[in-house]
Amino acid sequence: AAKATFALKPGVWFRRDRFVMHSPVRRQSSPLSGRKSTYPPVQIPQASSKAIQPLRALGGVSVDNIKPTDYVAVQRAGDQKETSTDARVMAYYMKMGYLKGIKPELVAAVMESIERTGRGVVFGHCGGAIGRVPTKDTAFAHRYATNYILSSVRWDAGENSADYIRQGRETWKNFEPFIGGFYINDMQGDESAKAVDANYLENFPRLVEVKNKYDPGNLFRLNANIKPTV
Repeated sequence: AAKATFALKPGVWFRRDRFVMHSPVRRQSSPLSGRKSTYPPVQIPQASSKAIQPLRALGGVSVDNIKPTDYVAVQRAGDQKETSTDARVMAYYMKMGYLKGIKPELVAAVMESIERTGRGVVFGHCGGAIGRVPTKDTAFAHRYATNYILSSVRWDAGENSADYIRQGRETWKNFEPFIGGFYINDMQGDESAKAVDANYLENFPRLVEVKNKYDPGNLFRLNANIKPTV
């Protein structure tokens, strides 16, 4: 039988001189901002606890709630909020981009942003098996990426969103010079068609060919649309 292998990737939030390792979903008051936060779920097997020991040994951990979690509990973790059964009580503006290495200039830009806004930035690991797939084998073109960076702003649903979105865009401008592309499913709706097309890199011409063959009438045209040319 085939043997599956994987790498555990707990979430890590860098905030000034501390970091947060998070999972599973837990509604709690953040020790960094004082606001209520919901951390995304990550289910881990018992044996994987060894994988996070090096992170725990670093010290300065503000929150560490990583532990084995029942699968059903993970799936239902976001069903109910403290004050509402409506999962849409929070609104978000989020930008994510792929990196080929983390340059000192990017670290400086991130630290400046944290000091100025008080909001954290998320770095994640890429590569591994994903990076070993040839770029032209699938539509996903960012096999080069070693990491991703994610920046977000959130507010209570019902508040005026304009100022929050403006802040999110201004913050992201400082990171854009280091970004090689973005995860297409994380689009916020303010990307230009040119930016979407360019995000497919050298795979774009082939995707246009597929579009022309199977959807020349552009029936499927929402989200990250590739327009037919016939």
